[in-house]
Amino acid sequence: MDLYQEFFTPAALKAMEMEEQGYRRGACQGLALAARLVRAGVRADGLDELTNLSLCWRYDDESHPAYLDELTQTWRAEKRNRTGGAGG
Repeated sequence: MDLYQEFFTPAALKAMEMEEQGYRRGACQGLALAARLVRAGVRADGLDELTNLSLCWRYDDESHPAYLDELTQTWRAEKRNRTGGAGG
């Protein structure tokens, strides 16, 4: 068995395909969320804050919900707490 066959078994190829599908689905959902937020008046700074929050959620050791709406709600709440006003 050569190196290619050893690493790219049918099961490994299927797992890679599923990971790629998940990545594309996540990218699509992220862009759709960004479009919705921009239409609602969120500026680039807000999108940057959301990106940073999502990276924090991805790399910290805590358990976070997997839904973008939960991320957005958390971001809005943090923004309200920082500014003392309505987040948006």
